[in-house]
Amino acid sequence: MKTNILSQNYSDTYRKMIEAVQDAKLKPACASWPMVGCKFSHEKGLFVVGRSLNGWDTEAVFNVDEIRTGFETFQDPDGKEYCCPMAWVPNGEGKNYNTRKSSFWRLAKRTAKSLFDDKELSNEWACHIAWSNLFKLSPKDGNPGRLLRSAQLPYCRELLKLELEELRPSTVLFIVGREWYKDFRDNMSIALVHSESGFKYIEGIGCRGAETWVLTSRPEYKPQGPFVEEVISAFTNSVSTRNIYPCE
Repeated sequence: MKTNILSQNYSDTYRKMIEAVQDAKLKPACASWPMVGCKFSHEKGLFVVGRSLNGWDTEAVFNVDEIRTGFETFQDPDGKEYCCPMAWVPNGEGKNYNTRKSSFWRLAKRTAKSLFDDKELSNEWACHIAWSNLFKLSPKDGNPGRLLRSAQLPYCRELLKLELEELRPSTVLFIVGREWYKDFRDNMSIALVHSESGFKYIEGIGCRGAETWVLTSRPEYKPQGPFVEEVISAFTNSVSTRNIYPCE
């Protein structure tokens, strides 16, 4: 099984983030670590980034080694270890979270299957995905509040930068919205720009060589078909940078 091997620098930065949150006397209930599908690669892989976990059975929020192990070797509710860390997504597993009903994961699925036209993706699309979140520590339900975001933000910026540098994804999909992305914008190696192509849901596009990044609004309560069509169009047409202006 391919595991998510990130550098010691990543682990050290994560540990500093935890210490900062503890010093602020905050008590998050969930901790996330990047998950990487067993077939993810630079050439054929989609890196999907969300805002934060929305509920997760994290037993050791302040133990870096246990957090990392838990996300690298994911188990189903019966304790059976999956052959791929991302296999839980298409299986819809989760005590309180059904991926089949998630707008986030439905968008990720349709994007991956459209970008990588391969018969094997019909059942193993998630294995070509790497997944992370802007903010690593969150409450039991929902996104972190202002104090928890502020305490971890400097470290989360560095962690996301390291993820992009070490995983080297050719396609990155930020499903976070412009307001959440702006706190990370200055630390990114690729500048995102707005396109005057009439997009309704795409809030930024950036490319460098073979790399393409797309920033979208959140997909909840929006028509899935047109949303996915815009995402695919943004990825496939991103080489053309006419009629663009810098993100604000």
